[in-house]
Amino acid sequence: LGGIERANAVIDELRISNIQRTDYEIANSAGTAQPDAIPPTVIITSPLTNPAYTTISTINLSGTASDASSGIMQINWSNAANSQTGTATGTTSWSAASIPLIVGTNLITVTAKDQAGNTSTDTITIIYDTIDPTITITSPTTNPASINTSTISVTGIASDNYGISEIRWYNNRGGNGIA
Repeated sequence: LGGIERANAVIDELRISNIQRTDYEIANSAGTAQPDAIPPTVIITSPLTNPAYTTISTINLSGTASDASSGIMQINWSNAANSQTGTATGTTSWSAASIPLIVGTNLITVTAKDQAGNTSTDTITIIYDTIDPTITITSPTTNPASINTSTISVTGIASDNYGISEIRWYNNRGGNGIA
C-alpha cells in the first residue's frame, strides 16, 4: 500500500559516554590527523647528578616531558637491576615516588609515550650504598695528643667502596673544616 509504517518501541538500554579526547585523537577519528612520527622528549630533572648516590632503599624521581604533535599519554619507569616497573604521576611535569632499589648499581629508565604511540627515554644510574666509609688517623699516633702550639697537623687514610668525595674535621672547641 506504500504507506509509512510506525512502530512503538521501548528502549531497553541507553548508554551515554563522556570520554575526554585529545585534539590528536579527535582529528585522527575524523581522518584529518597527520601521522605523528616525532617522538616526545623526556628529561629526568631530579636527582640532579648522574650517577646519584643514596643510603636508603628507594628513590624519588621527577622530570618533564613534552610532545608538540599529539601530546603525552603516559610516563613509565623501570629499574633494570630488579625488574621493577611503574607509572609516574603526571605527564608534562611528572614524578615517580619510592622506586625500589637493590644494593649497588640501579639503572632506571624513564619512558614517555605520546598519543600516537611514539616513545623516548632518559636514564639515570642510582647507586644504593649500604657500606659506611672508613677513616683512620695516622698522625698524631697518641690519643690524646699533647701539643704546645695552637695548631696541629692531622693525617689519615680514608676509603669507601665507591670513593671518597670529602673529608671534614671537627674539634670540641668549635673548629671545623674540609681536609
